[in-house]
Amino acid sequence: MTSDILIQMKDGRSAQVKPASVKWKSGINQLVESCMIELPLYPYLKNNLTATDIYSGEKECVFEVGGRVSVWVGYNGDNRSVFEGFIAAINYGERLEIICEGFAFLLKDKIFTKSYRATKLKTLLADLTQGLDIVLSDAIPDLTIKSVTFNNVKSMDVLEWLKKELLCSVVFRGNNLYAGASPFGEDYGRAKLQLGWNVAKDDNFKRQPQKTDIQINIIAKDGTGKTKRLKSGQTKFKSVKDIKVKAGLDEKYLKECVERLQREYNTEGRQEGKLSCFLVPYFVVGMIAEITDKRYPERNGNYFVQAIEGSFDTGGGRQILTLKNYGDDK
Repeated sequence: MTSDILIQMKDGRSAQVKPASVKWKSGINQLVESCMIELPLYPYLKNNLTATDIYSGEKECVFEVGGRVSVWVGYNGDNRSVFEGFIAAINYGERLEIICEGFAFLLKDKIFTKSYRATKLKTLLADLTQGLDIVLSDAIPDLTIKSVTFNNVKSMDVLEWLKKELLCSVVFRGNNLYAGASPFGEDYGRAKLQLGWNVAKDDNFKRQPQKTDIQINIIAKDGTGKTKRLKSGQTKFKSVKDIKVKAGLDEKYLKECVERLQREYNTEGRQEGKLSCFLVPYFVVGMIAEITDKRYPERNGNYFVQAIEGSFDTGGGRQILTLKNYGDDK
């Protein structure tokens, strides 16, 4: 087990630390990626008797809120990035707890005021993140948004507005921000997992037939004010679930949204679950896990990585993958 963890100090330099433990979390439904690093109090909390020590201070922590954090972990020096972000809080106890948040941290205290007669989704996000070290994904669709005003709105609330009113999937991966109809945006590749071989635990992983009792419909007004009903491709159902969205959105975009929402509903609690894996193979949210199970081949298939909870300490490293199957044609 090896790691390469850098935490920016108050003087601007970065300390390469050896943690007692590290935990990290990211997911498709989690706007703010998170990480918690546990360190021994010393040498990161000292008095100034050793004035030549680079971590010295009058019983002050050498780190502060807002400092950059980079976490890479792996085996035998082959470390991979699992978190990039900033210190959000510091807790003092038997150990020093460095609570970190991803690049959404930069938006938490930013107030956004802007009015648009018509704008593109990517233009809105560019205005929202102006001056920040946030990179917009190339996969953001060319979607026009009409007649919208934000007046002294918290920037994070703007992202939540995109999710609610435009049905956007909004995801941070490090400093990369994606919003759009697709759940993941870019293609992040795939890796193979064989249950009983390179998977530590699989007892919370299931695959059952999809639900077919509800058809998802989107209710939207077009540019002329006429109300339209966009139905998913679900042909067998007992009832309909209507979802209203902002007026004037592109019909092609809304069709992508309704099919995504239908797939999510059909597979919820059915073709999903969690696998406890080692740190290899390496995964990020949005990748595809190609699952092979020789004992129960009905669980074979391609699953999107919806969320990751990772841990690293002296006892080893694990990543718990939350997976969802959207169909084996992926």
